[in-house]
Amino acid sequence: MAKEFLGHVHCVYGGVAHEYGTHSTSARILAKEQKFFEAMKDGYLYQHVTENTRGRGTNTPHLLDLMIMNEEGKVDNLNHLAPIGKSDHCCLQFKFNCRTVHQGKSYIKYYYDRGEYLDHEEQNQGEVARNKRGKE
Repeated sequence: MAKEFLGHVHCVYGGVAHEYGTHSTSARILAKEQKFFEAMKDGYLYQHVTENTRGRGTNTPHLLDLMIMNEEGKVDNLNHLAPIGKSDHCCLQFKFNCRTVHQGKSYIKYYYDRGEYLDHEEQNQGEVARNKRGKE
């Protein structure tokens, strides 16, 4: 996963993980989860959701929803909103700070309206007259 971030300006991954909030490597965490945590550390990736995102009523709350980015400080005003419908996952509202790279196209623009065409016309008429005399 960390390799996918290389070469990109901004990368955002979102998803749901099983008990992400524990950050532990206990015996019940499988090899895939261990590799995931190692990839996060090795790739200098940041998880921006820090509060529990699942749980309703008397259920034990858990941090399951992830927002992983390759830069710190790309998320502002992260709010946990009420779940939609009968879901037990809260909604996340946030401001994503990103910059765009403008790759403008260069081109030549001629300003024909600024030309001194009358002066050029007089010069050209003089040259044409001289050329005609020279050929005769």
